Amino acid sequence: MNNQGFWGKVFVFAAGAVMNFLVGVLIILFLNCQASGFTVPVISGTAPEFESVNHASLQEGDIFYSINGSRVYMTSDVELLLTLANRQPIDLVVLREGEQVVLEHLPVSTYTDSTNGGTYEGYGLYRSIIVQEATLGLKLKYTWYNAIDFVRIVWYSLKMLVTGSAGVTDLSGPVGIVSTINDVGVQSATFWDALENIAYFGAMIAVNLAVMNLLPVPALDGGHILFLVISTIAEKIFKKKMPVQYEAAINMVFFALLMGLMLFVTFNDVRKLIS
Repeated sequence: MNNQGFWGKVFVFAAGAVMNFLVGVLIILFLNCQASGFTVPVISGTAPEFESVNHASLQEGDIFYSINGSRVYMTSDVELLLTLANRQPIDLVVLREGEQVVLEHLPVSTYTDSTNGGTYEGYGLYRSIIVQEATLGLKLKYTWYNAIDFVRIVWYSLKMLVTGSAGVTDLSGPVGIVSTINDVGVQSATFWDALENIAYFGAMIAVNLAVMNLLPVPALDGGHILFLVISTIAEKIFKKKMPVQYEAAINMVFFALLMGLMLFVTFNDVRKLIS
């Protein structure tokens, strides 16, 4: 590898993460090839006061497109993005007859429940799903959407760790992953459902590994790429290569920290199982 140029080295360092991502995509594609249809989140109605509160209207059948600038790729994204909004005003974009309709700053307010006449705090919109027939084009599109959605979930999780919304104790290691796989299998209705659900979970883990390994953290593949960029820039500016031992020492320190974190997470998983 030392004889490779800059881009050749980048390719080598990124190859593992790229293969992890491709494995996840192929698993999702295989599962989607068995699908007969895909669900699409739509507006099924609004609270009686919605239009007067927001000075805007939604129509039954409007398709969720984005919430606060984040695309709605999968049906589950609506609940996730509304939760991340943390009851703050949202910017909602829906598709109506192929055109985007933008509703800005929809607040959490007190609305009347049209089913029982009671009141509740929320955004005043009701959700349901429609099912689109699974054509080849949709199978390919939703395979890509699902993979990108997995990537985004990793970034949301990292953001929650950085901001303190989630803690280190919320992480899972090998023990927690195996426990989750077991739960997924046990809760499935049939043996084949269990295999499909476990495969889907495996695809999520593969994409997760791809994203995590490309983080610019020493000891990870992304860290190697970062050092390569820094050393290349330093060599052009100072006409001198960065000493290899510096990179090795930094990687060793971070490797020890990552191993410590992995041990902590593993013991925490075991404690959760025992309790």
